[in-house]
Amino acid sequence: MLGTSSLLSIQLVTAAPKIELSEEEWYYILSHEVAHYYHGDLWIKIVTEFLHIIYWWNPFVCLLKNRYRKHLKYILILLLQRH
Repeated sequence: MLGTSSLLSIQLVTAAPKIELSEEEWYYILSHEVAHYYHGDLWIKIVTEFLHIIYWWNPFVCLLKNRYRKHLKYILILLLQRH
């Protein structure tokens, strides 16, 4: 029998290519990805994808989705550079 904690647990998985990076480079890459998780970016991306599916014919929704994704990357890069 499974306990409720095992049903509600979430595992974070990051796939990375086999390349040689320093510890500092790995730190910044993983910090960036963890920041996406803590800022709730996945849920906002799901909402924008859902809107894009419903309003596929509307160019403004497509523009909104694309601009949001670009701005999201820039905001997280700026936040990480401050630390």
